[in-house]
Amino acid sequence: MKKILLAVAVCLLMAACWLEKDEKGYFLASNYCTATINGKEYIDRESYALPKVGHSPRAEWYEQYFWEDNVAVDSVGMLIVHTYLKPDKGNNNPEEYGLHLYIKDFRWDEPVEGQEYAFTAIALEETYVPLDTLVNRVYRENISLALFDVGGIGTIRYVPASGTIRFSLPEGAESNEDAGYWFEANITLRAEGNEPIDFRGYMYAYW
Repeated sequence: MKKILLAVAVCLLMAACWLEKDEKGYFLASNYCTATINGKEYIDRESYALPKVGHSPRAEWYEQYFWEDNVAVDSVGMLIVHTYLKPDKGNNNPEEYGLHLYIKDFRWDEPVEGQEYAFTAIALEETYVPLDTLVNRVYRENISLALFDVGGIGTIRYVPASGTIRFSLPEGAESNEDAGYWFEANITLRAEGNEPIDFRGYMYAYW
């Protein structure tokens, strides 16, 4: 019985540490994104996937062959970055934003410090575009893409944007090896049209 009570106490203590929050009430996830969108503050920060390591924002290396007439002619490699932003404390705007970045030819095997990539806004025939179709556009037009998913998770309505992302190493890291799989990035985007979006954000995440 004592062992069971001790085990329960240890679990509660660990949970209390894992679910610790900052002064605004957000979980202390290592990875996060903050942004000013159309003059209002947004944030992506949580911690329930792993202790103090949330699942968003995140990045993943993606590589796929490009096909022509059912023949693989080349491969397309890109870094895909996802973040899902909700209104920050004090922002009463109900709008939420997903952001998906498709960075062609990201140089993951070179020092990340100072790498900068430009995004090209493209016309979309549909409000939602499958990944294979996006890869095709990236390859044929030799561009990187930034797409807002307006409305929040589950509302797939892509809005293309132009702008840049600039990568840097986390404070104290002098090389990719020192940083492990973590990076910092400053992102500036602009979407035109009926629903213009002005986005200026900072991200600390892993790939």
